[in-house]
Amino acid sequence: MTIVFVSNCFNHHERFLCDELYKHDDVEFYFIQTIPLSEERRKLGWSIDLNEFPYCLCSYEDKQRCEDLINNCDVLIIGSAPFETYKKRIKENKLSFYYCESFFKQGFWHILNPKTFITVFRSYIIPSRNKNVNMLCASAYTALDCARIFSFKGRCFRWGHFIEVDLERNPEQLMKQKKKCRDLRCVVKILWVGRLLRLKHPEMAVLVANKLKKSSIPFEMEIIGTGPLEGEIRSMISNLELSNSVSISGTMSPTEVRQQMEESDIFLFTSDHNEGWGAVLGEAMSSGCAVVAGSAIGATPFLVQHNVNGCIYNSIDCKQFEELVLSLIINDSLRESIGLNAVKTMQEEWSPLIAANRFYTTAKNLIEGQMNLSYENGPMSKATLITRRWFK
Repeated sequence: MTIVFVSNCFNHHERFLCDELYKHDDVEFYFIQTIPLSEERRKLGWSIDLNEFPYCLCSYEDKQRCEDLINNCDVLIIGSAPFETYKKRIKENKLSFYYCESFFKQGFWHILNPKTFITVFRSYIIPSRNKNVNMLCASAYTALDCARIFSFKGRCFRWGHFIEVDLERNPEQLMKQKKKCRDLRCVVKILWVGRLLRLKHPEMAVLVANKLKKSSIPFEMEIIGTGPLEGEIRSMISNLELSNSVSISGTMSPTEVRQQMEESDIFLFTSDHNEGWGAVLGEAMSSGCAVVAGSAIGATPFLVQHNVNGCIYNSIDCKQFEELVLSLIINDSLRESIGLNAVKTMQEEWSPLIAANRFYTTAKNLIEGQMNLSYENGPMSKATLITRRWFK
């Protein structure tokens, strides 16, 4: 089976899934990049040397070969690629899968914007009339967006951005190492990671730290990241006299971030509805952290079962957020159980290897006309309709 993934650029969000598809015994896999990487994205650390990946091609360097692959492969995955790139294939109703986060993060009313409507109509509504065109939902809210535009009925699958997961790691041993780190510190360590942007709400981490301080609960909090709100966050820490407990570490490499996650007990993921997927959630879960995640984040409903492998708070409810953090600090057994289950979730259900195998199996079944086969949970299971205030 030949599988082609076409998107504007190759990056760390797709790398590990692509690696697994390429290694699959029954798959001939290619990733086609449609535009050169911009200097802005290079500065943000998105630069990857395509020569290191034998399956990567560039349509602007080998146009004819890439066109032939897109039009004639057995299965096409469509990322952020120009519609003209795959228009011929869609018209011929060949097996294809869109790979999308939520269309309407800012609200469905944006469909009233003529430019937005034309884009959605051309790129999704018309193509979805073809029964061989499907949707990989890289957000728990993509399926609802599809339903609102009467598209992809019964053809929306749970998907996401797949991080590197160590399948050989012993979850119990990881939790023992985490406990050893905590015993050396004598306090619970809380971690927040991300760009210091308004949509990620780093101020919530500082506010919960202030609540813990007022409650005389010892803790240690580290905030990793830089961004426009850094000055504001530093001022909050200083004004609330939290400098002895809360630190901002600036930028770290992915390896260093994962090391900090493995040494931390609780991970705070405070983004609002503007967070499309949120790969950092899977990274924290894979590192054995007990996560407290906002319900509006695209990855949260797919990855997290409340009080089983993480905690979910309504993104508009700061009090609930604080209560969940407090409960994890004072309840060692709950926190450790959640962290252990989080690791198992990533290893047993949401790893790139599992996603690649399930995608291949589903595509094979569709090609052979077996339409009713589906997984109950995880990648390639049917995506249900979820509203952003689904959790109570």
